[in-house]
Amino acid sequence: MVERPTLFCLETPIREYAWGSHIWLAQIRGLASPTLKPEAELWIGAHDPDSALVPNVGPLSRLIAGEPQRFLGSAAMTKFGPHLAFLLKVLAVAQPLSLQVHPSLEQARTGFKKENEAGISISSSERTFVDDNHKPELLVAVSDFHALVGFRKVAEVTSLVESLIANGAICLSNRILEPLKRTPNVLGLRGVFEGLIGQPDDAAFVKETVYGARRLASGDGAHAESARWLVDIAGFFPARPDVVSTILLNLVHLGPGDALYIAPGQVHSYLGGLGIEIMSSSDNVVRGGLTLKHVDVPAFLTMIDWTPESIPRIEGVGDGAITTWMPPTDDFVLSRIECGGEVIVLEVDAPLVIFAIAGSATILRGEERVGMQQGDSLFVAPGSPITLSGSATLWCGSCRVSQ
Repeated sequence: MVERPTLFCLETPIREYAWGSHIWLAQIRGLASPTLKPEAELWIGAHDPDSALVPNVGPLSRLIAGEPQRFLGSAAMTKFGPHLAFLLKVLAVAQPLSLQVHPSLEQARTGFKKENEAGISISSSERTFVDDNHKPELLVAVSDFHALVGFRKVAEVTSLVESLIANGAICLSNRILEPLKRTPNVLGLRGVFEGLIGQPDDAAFVKETVYGARRLASGDGAHAESARWLVDIAGFFPARPDVVSTILLNLVHLGPGDALYIAPGQVHSYLGGLGIEIMSSSDNVVRGGLTLKHVDVPAFLTMIDWTPESIPRIEGVGDGAITTWMPPTDDFVLSRIECGGEVIVLEVDAPLVIFAIAGSATILRGEERVGMQQGDSLFVAPGSPITLSGSATLWCGSCRVSQ
């Protein structure tokens, strides 16, 4: 037995949300499907209360807290403090998520302190800020993946709305088209969006909009896909005006390996697909609509970056065996390793987690040897290089401690 191990197998928690899949995460883990409850997120990290567990030891968070220098390394300790800076997730989206933003570091600290002082329990369903950290995130698609991210340009919104009106959604004239024609800029876009978020139910308004969307979706024009998604989203919330607000947002399709970076303040909603997500170690989600969970419309609207902009894609770089996505933050970096029989040597200068999404692999460091099967997770303390062999697809999350 190795006296001071540096490689730890992990038991990873599953979060069950209504938008999750009954199939994907179970199949990856080799379990029977469909599952009784929808499985939405598999967490691989040390964020409490859902820290991964080290068998026969306890939560990874407690292990790190006991010896942060050993398990994080001096470079990560100096840069991020005595905690794991990132959280890796496997995301299985079968239904649209809420319209949401994530706070900046300052907003998270202010909101967390304010709710603590108000005596709102961390476990309360009325809580908005569950920790004091920001939550930028990177998502890489494993399957085809669809999302709403950021605002369309005003001209694009106008074109889509005019097409919906031409197909029978006359109600959009007063609510969206005319206001945008009067103020064809970011201020007009903001005013229209704020007029749809957090408003009382209006089933007639949504029904007429969906009628136009269904007719538009039956064709193959430029806006047909946006119309189809509007119809789909309205099926879950048939009376909510925030459903109609989604036509103001960019509809994004990701193929396997395509990536999105979601900065604080970026309005988004994941619509469907399987993906790998890495983020700062936080669970702060500020919701504005499209959910039965707690929404905080004032905070949501205050945090939004209203600037229409291009889709925040990030290209993976690498040599085929290893592809790495480097976001504009040092808190996290994501790599995909394709083991095809050859031995791969990986430097480990910061704490690392590994998830085997397919196949099997062997991880070696000195006298330590760990076998990984599909669905397994591993924590690797920083130090000497590790070698990987076998036939597997591995996703690796870490943080950047050097430029």
